[in-house]
Amino acid sequence: MSNPIVEASNPVVDALDLAERRADRLIARAVRIFHSELEAVRKATRELPPPARQWIEDGLPLDEMARRYVLETLSRHDWVQSDAAEILGISRYRLCRMLQRWGLSDEVALRRRAIESPQSD
Repeated sequence: MSNPIVEASNPVVDALDLAERRADRLIARAVRIFHSELEAVRKATRELPPPARQWIEDGLPLDEMARRYVLETLSRHDWVQSDAAEILGISRYRLCRMLQRWGLSDEVALRRRAIESPQSD
């Protein structure tokens, strides 16, 4: 003789089973998203120039990384702010404001003047 309690469907148990299956699917989806985002970060890190990779490994704050990147870009473009701003994808005004915030406006101007009028020996 079969047990009527076992054979009958229990709405509470069914709801719990459904909730568990949904939770499993959500967790699996979250893990897939996490892994794809992690891979994107790894790929982006591999594509960074060597100094930037080192800055990340050293755990530099984002503002310090930005400062170094801006100075590196300015250096590569002979301290011409409009050229560097274009490469950085920002306006020249924004670049000037960043340099002012970091206290580098005068230094950049001096370096640019030194390139424009080299000292004669």
